[in-house]
Amino acid sequence: MLIKLLTICLVIVIIVDLSGFIPTVKRFIASKLTNKQINTTDFRLKPFDCSFCMTFWTCLIYIIAVNQFSIFLVLYILCLSLLTEPFGRILLLIKDLLLKLTDTIYDKLV
Repeated sequence: MLIKLLTICLVIVIIVDLSGFIPTVKRFIASKLTNKQINTTDFRLKPFDCSFCMTFWTCLIYIIAVNQFSIFLVLYILCLSLLTEPFGRILLLIKDLLLKLTDTIYDKLV
C-alpha cells in the first residue's frame, strides 16, 4: 500500500509539476471561456494545478476506495503531499544526471 501511494504521488508530481500539461489545459480553458481573447495561465485550478493538493486528495480517495482508511495512512499521505516539491527536484536532478552521463559517454565514444 505504501509503495502504491508513493507511486501515485510521483505520477502526480510528474504530470502537475514537470510535464507542462496543466499550463496547457489552463491556456485552453482561458481561450475557450474568453473566445480566444485572453491566453493566460494566471489563474488557479485547485486541486488540479497543485501537486500537494492532488496528491492528498487522490491518495485519500484511493485508500477509501480500497477500504484501507487509517490514521496512519492519512499521516503518510500528508507526508507525501508535503514532499511533492522535493520529489520534483529529485526527479529533475536524476534527469540532469542521466543527461550528463549520456553526454560524457557520447563524448568519450566520438
